[in-house]
Amino acid sequence: MSSMVKAAFVSAAMPPLRAGRIALRTNRRPARLDVRQPRPRTIMHLPLAVNVEDVKLTGAIMGTVVLWLGLWERLTSLKLVPSSTTRKVIHITCGPAFIALWPFYSASLSARLMAAVVPMTFALVLLISGLSAEASPRSALGKALSRSGSPSEALQGPMLYSVSLLGMTLLLFQTPAAVVGVANMCVGDGLAEVVGRTVGGIKWPSSNKSLAGSTAFVGGAVLASLLLLEWFQSFGLTSLPQTNSCVLRVAAVAVVSAAVELIAGDLGADDNVSVALAAGLLGSLLLGEAAVAL
Repeated sequence: MSSMVKAAFVSAAMPPLRAGRIALRTNRRPARLDVRQPRPRTIMHLPLAVNVEDVKLTGAIMGTVVLWLGLWERLTSLKLVPSSTTRKVIHITCGPAFIALWPFYSASLSARLMAAVVPMTFALVLLISGLSAEASPRSALGKALSRSGSPSEALQGPMLYSVSLLGMTLLLFQTPAAVVGVANMCVGDGLAEVVGRTVGGIKWPSSNKSLAGSTAFVGGAVLASLLLLEWFQSFGLTSLPQTNSCVLRVAAVAVVSAAVELIAGDLGADDNVSVALAAGLLGSLLLGEAAVAL
């Protein structure tokens, strides 16, 4: 009897549990975790993730360019090498050496942007040097690359040389068109002036350009183009078979570019731009992946 009384008191003291409250607690959904990744920065919806190795490669190229230019600038300032030689050595070597390192860049979209930092920086350095007073140490590079020794000349041919390299890097990165464009602008045009001034000989009608210079242009451009194309192909960047048709197409680009150099000189146009445009456009038509069925 006493146990029944105790049970009655306990049940009276404890309120009954509500089924609704239990259901409310047991049916509550767990909080959702937001696992969405942030959207990458894009240009035209293409990812722009920067490859660390591309940054390192650009830094290494920049350091090499500084050393190479500094060497010839020093030789010129010490009167050990004339400025004309310095100008042509840099003209012939810098462009081909630069694009020969393109295969070491990654396949990402940002690779061409990182590579473009090199000619863009070179252009800015020339701008600063060309605008500096002749007595300023900053004008040394402009003096070394000019015909007359005036640093302001760096704002003409050398500056346009850098701008053309920048354009081909951004638009034709790791393509056969860029290879022939650089080979004709740097090697072909450079050898044309060197051989033309050294050998001379028969002149073209109504032009101060020589036949020997034009021949050197074509020969040097074809050789440099084929060597660079073979180099690119060893990395799988091109699919151009080594056939007579390929050689003829490269030679056609060189002949047309040499003719453009003749005409541009007579019209007063800068051949760093005209030759680069002609070779790049014609190279895109004759050596583009869609046009090559050699």
